[in-house]
This record gives sequence, C-alpha cells and structure tokens, in this order.
Amino acid sequence: MRSLDEIQIPSSPIAPPPGRASSPTDLDNVPAGSDSPTPTSPLGGFSHMETFQPLSPPNFSLPAGSRKRPAEDLNQLVEEIVREKKFKLNDKKTLSQFAAKSDAEKTLLLFSEVFELKSMVSRLAPPDVIFNIPKALRASIDQTAANTLLDSSLAGYLAIAMKVVENSISSGLASEIKENKNSWNTVKGHIRGRLTDFRCLIKGALLDSVYEPLSKNDSEAEKMRMRLVKPLNIMEASLAVASFHRGTFVPVDVVFCARIAFLRNVLVTCNPADYWKQVDKALATARETHNTAKKLSTYFTVVLQEDMKEFGEVTI
Repeated sequence: MRSLDEIQIPSSPIAPPPGRASSPTDLDNVPAGSDSPTPTSPLGGFSHMETFQPLSPPNFSLPAGSRKRPAEDLNQLVEEIVREKKFKLNDKKTLSQFAAKSDAEKTLLLFSEVFELKSMVSRLAPPDVIFNIPKALRASIDQTAANTLLDSSLAGYLAIAMKVVENSISSGLASEIKENKNSWNTVKGHIRGRLTDFRCLIKGALLDSVYEPLSKNDSEAEKMRMRLVKPLNIMEASLAVASFHRGTFVPVDVVFCARIAFLRNVLVTCNPADYWKQVDKALATARETHNTAKKLSTYFTVVLQEDMKEFGEVTI
C-alpha cells in the first residue's frame, strides 16, 4: 500500500484522450484568422467556447376579454338557500342578483345594509319601564274613588269623578311619580278602572233594590228583570249603596237619601244600557234649571218624596 505522500491527485479531473498531449497545444496550431471550426471538445463534440442561445419563455397570454379563471356558478347554491329559508320569489331574485355581483360590489352592498340597520336601531326608542303601583297607593285610590262616588254633591259620575280623584291622588303623590309620564299614566289608568268597577257595584245595588236578581244562567247583564213584589225603600236602598265598599263610611242622612232617590229614578225611567251618561245628563239639566242652592235643594226634596210614594214611606 502506498503512503499518503505517494498518492498524487491529477491537476485536471478529465484526462486527455489517448494519443493527445495533456497540454492544450492544439490551439496554438490553429492559424490566426482561420475559418476552421473550434476543435471538438471531449464532452460530446462541443467546445466549451461555443455560445448557446437562451430559450424564450412560454407564452401564457389569454385571448382578450377572457377571465383568469372561469366564473363560479352559484345558481345551485342559491336554489338550496331559497329552499332552506323558504324565501319568496322576490327574495330569490334579489339573492340571485347579489350572487352575480363582484366581490367589491358584494362588500359595498353588505356594508350599506349594515349601515342602514344601525341607523334604524339608533332611532328606536327604548320601552318604558313598567311602573308597579305600590300597595298603599292602590288602597288610597280605592278609598278616594269610593268616597267620591258616594259624595252627595258630586256634579258628575264620569269625567268629573275622574278629575276629582286625579286631583286628590295627585296632591299626595311624590314628585318622581307625578313628573314621570309613564308612572302617572299608570296611576290614571288604575283610577279609571276602579271608578268603573265601583260604578258597576252602585248600579247593581240599585237594580237589586227594585228588580228580581238575575239567575246564574242569565248571560245578558241588561236583560229585562222582573220587579220585586216588595222593593226596598229609600233607607234600605241607601244603606245597600253606602256599604258597597268595605271601609267606607257615609252618613245615611236626608241629603244622601235624596241623591240615591235621584239615581234610582234615572235607573227606572231611562235606558239602563247607558245609565251613567243618562245620570250625568240629568244632573246637568237639574243644575241648569235650578240654578240656586235653594232651588236645587227643593228639587231633590221632591225627587225623594216621589221615591217614597213609589217604593214605600220611611222616616229618615
């Protein structure tokens, strides 16, 4: 085996072919200006001095008006969405038109829809907070409404009674309730409802003082009722009306009996369907005709006497 010093590496990796010199002396033998071709290279017959022409890049240009890629057909997807969402014909048409637009157009349209929705939401007024009437206020309204309807000097049982109760309740309310429109409207609605309930109770007591009670099977509230064989006299009728609301105390005196006689007279002589309108109309006529306190007092005394003649004499 040779030692490392004895191993020599040739200076050229490619050895010259047999019969040729290792030095490139062949080039020296070519006359200057000679048209002889470049000597053949040992690599496949081409000289390393030969010039190569670069290849031209391939032509990838497309015909004018063509797209880089074919448009995506979304008609099938539109049909699936329409069936799933159960869109109407106009909605399907709008969705198809949207699917055919470019990405930029879609983005702009979506932004405009969001902007419009945001504008609509900003204009919406938040719902008012429900005001719950305190229990003590409810009791006060009930007491005030009952006392108002039993007042012998009341000038009217509909709008006037409502105004009287409103003013009375308002004077004792806290400012935060009176100055809040929602809260005050809730209170007024409760007042109106309680006055309606109490008027029905008073009317029912007057009907029961004259007519037979309705059977449980009667569905018509204003059905013609048979007159009692012995109707209640004015004192009995007044006591029945005065006790319609628990906790209300009204002195059953001559003045109160005269007012109940007036109410019972309207009930018997007028159409009970619009009873309280008839009562307010009769009161307005009486006050206009008898325009002094003395004349009005005399008028109610006569009404009381007529009631006693019709339903029985009694000492008050």
